[in-house]
Amino acid sequence: MKTVLVALLFAPLWSWGAIVITIQNDGSDVLATGSGSANTAGLSGFANAIAAPGIDSSLARVFIGSSFASIDRYDLPVGGPTAIGSVGPAYPNSGGGQVFGVLGGSNYLILPSGYSSGDSLSGFSRFTNTSINDLGLSSGNYTWNWGSGANADSLTISVVPEPSAYAALAGLLTLGIAVCRRRVRR
Repeated sequence: MKTVLVALLFAPLWSWGAIVITIQNDGSDVLATGSGSANTAGLSGFANAIAAPGIDSSLARVFIGSSFASIDRYDLPVGGPTAIGSVGPAYPNSGGGQVFGVLGGSNYLILPSGYSSGDSLSGFSRFTNTSINDLGLSSGNYTWNWGSGANADSLTISVVPEPSAYAALAGLLTLGIAVCRRRVRR
């Protein structure tokens, strides 16, 4: 819970005009946090749909925020990634803030209903007792771009690798150093 509070407290500090959603392990949970703003000039779409937060990595669908909410869907003119993993839908156990995200498989940008271009966005979703691997997410950065010149903008999803990969790498590095030291002493 402390991670969520810190993320929401500092969310406006890293809002620089693009939307960034970071998905990472948080203890035995997965936490998705996002912030930024979107320039919707030149985008078309429709209003007053209903969406629920969730992740479907096989469709590059990542919506974060509180529960079911009224949203506006914008058509992205240029495609981005159509998948960010291989597993179907998963829904968070809790969340907060605005509902926003991307449905990359269909090139849709999802924003809160009545969103005004440039307004600040902030939200999070928590998936309890699961991992990035369980959600079928592939580590990496996934970006959807739209517009040009002064109207250029983007949404990036950053899937942070599991800490166990770092631990294994650190273990191998430590083992390598120990073997080298042992050989030097002989």
